[in-house]
Amino acid sequence: MLHRNFFSPLLADSGGGFSFSGFQQSFHDAWGFVFPNGMLLLLCLAVAWYVGRVKIPSLRTPVDRTKEGVAALAKFLEESNLFGSKLFPAVILLMAVLAALNVFSVLRVAAHNVLPPQLVTMPANLYQRHVDADLFLQMLAREPGVKYPEEVFRRLHDYERQMEHEAEDDPSLGSYYWGRDAGEWAGYAGDLKLLAAVAAISCLFGLRQRRWGSIPRCLVTAGLLGVGYVYCLTKELYAREQVAYSVLSSYQKKMLEAGNADASQLMEQGMRVMEQHPGWAETMTSASTAWWSLRWIDVNFYARTLDLLRGGINESRGKMHPLIGRDQLQSIKERLAWEKAHPPASAPAAQVAPAALVIPAAPAAPAAPVLRSE
Repeated sequence: MLHRNFFSPLLADSGGGFSFSGFQQSFHDAWGFVFPNGMLLLLCLAVAWYVGRVKIPSLRTPVDRTKEGVAALAKFLEESNLFGSKLFPAVILLMAVLAALNVFSVLRVAAHNVLPPQLVTMPANLYQRHVDADLFLQMLAREPGVKYPEEVFRRLHDYERQMEHEAEDDPSLGSYYWGRDAGEWAGYAGDLKLLAAVAAISCLFGLRQRRWGSIPRCLVTAGLLGVGYVYCLTKELYAREQVAYSVLSSYQKKMLEAGNADASQLMEQGMRVMEQHPGWAETMTSASTAWWSLRWIDVNFYARTLDLLRGGINESRGKMHPLIGRDQLQSIKERLAWEKAHPPASAPAAQVAPAALVIPAAPAAPAAPVLRSE
């Protein structure tokens, strides 16, 4: 942020001297702080004037007094030759503007977090929707100690957070790009919520001043802001899905490279795990598995608070759809059996009968692991 380390990059790379690269970074940080906050502040004032015809004549007096104070300070510095520069009042004015923008940025972040609606995402549900049955069975084989199937998707979310830390050293990763893109669109959506709040307050102010045209102007503004919010929300959700696809691709590649088993062998192991837990393929409840929602009021918070006060949690909440249906599980089992009984013509005989080649190839040496790794 600008108010914390604006000047430190100037001297960081040169051991106390001026650094051009540090100056570029400082200018970039300053521009990234001043421009969005300044533009949003101007948009808030424009919306307030358009909707409620809000004018703030009381600001003229503070501005006039500020000008008089700056002029008096400049005259005093010129007469006393303090600091040896006439630009010192301008520097003070600049710092005052930066301080005002800093306060506005705090209000901006607070508005993002407080104003409804709030986008609530459930990463485990997101991965459940996009993980196919083949990959799920492979994950069951590779993830030891899974006590319930939903834990597999939570481990995918943990792997996503691990990739976020790795992306800090390698920004070329796709998950880093899409994660940053999702954060930017979330910020734009929050700014539109702030503008909508300013429009509503300005409309109330205009009605208090008997400016009845404030209502249609507020409706028009709210409609435009609503369209923009839906667009930003769609872009954010799309970016989050791309992050999930990138995580799944990276996880599958890492999983296959970690051991000497191919995808078919992993799926057979996953099938055996599913057979040990027949209830995993059954329908538990008809609860929705939507991975995101817009929350206007945090009803779940009050519901869980009441459950805690009553001495327990309602365990019926949070249950999910079946991960793999029995019909789909049986179809995969039949497909694996057919592939095992009808290997490709170009496949080596070791895939049909691995033991037949292990013995003649090297009777006294452990050649089977080598053949399986190939």
